[in-house]
Amino acid sequence: MNAFFVVNPHARGGALGRRWPSIARRAEALFGPLHVGFTRAGGDATRLAREAVAQGFEWVLSCGGDGTHNEVLNGLVDERGHARACLGIVPAGTGGDFRRSLGLAHHVDAALQQLVDAEERVIDIGCIDFVGHDGQPARRFFLNIAGCGMSGKVVELVNASTKRLGGKLTFFLASARAMLSYDFPRCALSCEQQACFDERHTLVAVSNGRFFGGGMQIAPAAKLDDGLFDVVIMRRRSRLSMLAGQHRLYSGRHLDGDGSDFVLHRAASVEVHSPGLSLDVDGEGLGSTPARFWVIPAALRVRGG
Repeated sequence: MNAFFVVNPHARGGALGRRWPSIARRAEALFGPLHVGFTRAGGDATRLAREAVAQGFEWVLSCGGDGTHNEVLNGLVDERGHARACLGIVPAGTGGDFRRSLGLAHHVDAALQQLVDAEERVIDIGCIDFVGHDGQPARRFFLNIAGCGMSGKVVELVNASTKRLGGKLTFFLASARAMLSYDFPRCALSCEQQACFDERHTLVAVSNGRFFGGGMQIAPAAKLDDGLFDVVIMRRRSRLSMLAGQHRLYSGRHLDGDGSDFVLHRAASVEVHSPGLSLDVDGEGLGSTPARFWVIPAALRVRGG
């Protein structure tokens, strides 16, 4: 197959780099001689994916976590957000949330086999205009979920940890720590240019996929190919209530209540007007609001799921 592997050896606390020789043998048995590029710093995955497209590779496989997959996506798409090659996911990161949303197996060997056996499908992606860490306007495409609020703090804590406890426990503990220190700022939000929320909040998840935070099913009904975001807003709640109800986020039952804790909107475009709220985009902290999110329908071919 005409495929190029973008490999982040630092994924999952360096576990991917240590396991890569055995993974490479399995991949070569399935795909034939391998074409591989290794990342060394932030932005390398985007550069490697862009170079692979320029070299004529029709399929780029992202080996790493959700942040690596996001970087690869941003190397595959043109300025309109339409991808110039098919994306394959080899899940080897801490959270693995896009892998879950896509329906790929957790174990690398099983996921590789799925990539060989599966047919291509076409999915939507998201785009976000926001304020970068340098204070300048920035744009980013995303695969799974982008949002603001407490999830940005969780991402900071996870990325500062050793990640040796595995994805679910690492994110669970980081979420609990973030709940204890979050100050619940006000958030003014509009969907399809219509005001829909303006009050203190815990988080806003603009969801193309279903999962974030190491397995939390934040948007249980979200579909990757319906042309809409599921916008899930967690209102301000007591810290004790958030801790006690955290398990409902994993089961997806948090939206079953009376709407007092969570708000759900479906929209193709979303704007967060309040400034200074931390953003996380596919599990990476990239900047802050104000921000505008919109869906690019049928933008990306993927294998698996």
